[in-house]
Parts: sequence; structure tokens; C-alpha cells
Amino acid sequence: MDRPVTRHVPEVTAAADRAPGTCETCSHPWSNHDPISVRFCTATLNGGYSRACVCSTKETG
Repeated sequence: MDRPVTRHVPEVTAAADRAPGTCETCSHPWSNHDPISVRFCTATLNGGYSRACVCSTKETG
């Protein structure tokens, strides 16, 4: 039997609470995203997923 797919709206930091140039999904600076992180964070936000960050940055948001 197939399990139902559940989507959750990710907790997105409001624009007013985010520093300029930061990702809406993980709150890391976009300049610190490698190509995989850009794709992952964009898909997370657009798909409404709730999943852990894959950014390779040591900064925390």
C-alpha cells in the first residue's frame, strides 16, 4: 500500500525579519549558496516542503 504524500509549508522567515540577500528557506545569505543549495532551497520553498538545510555554510540563520 502506498503511503500518502504529506506536504508541509516550510517556516519561512518574514522579509521584514530577514537581512537583505538572505534565503527565505534557510536564512543563509544567497551568496553562500552553492548550486545544489540554490536548487534545494528554491524547490523547498516552491514545493511547500519542510526539510532540513543542505547549505555548506558554517553561518547560521
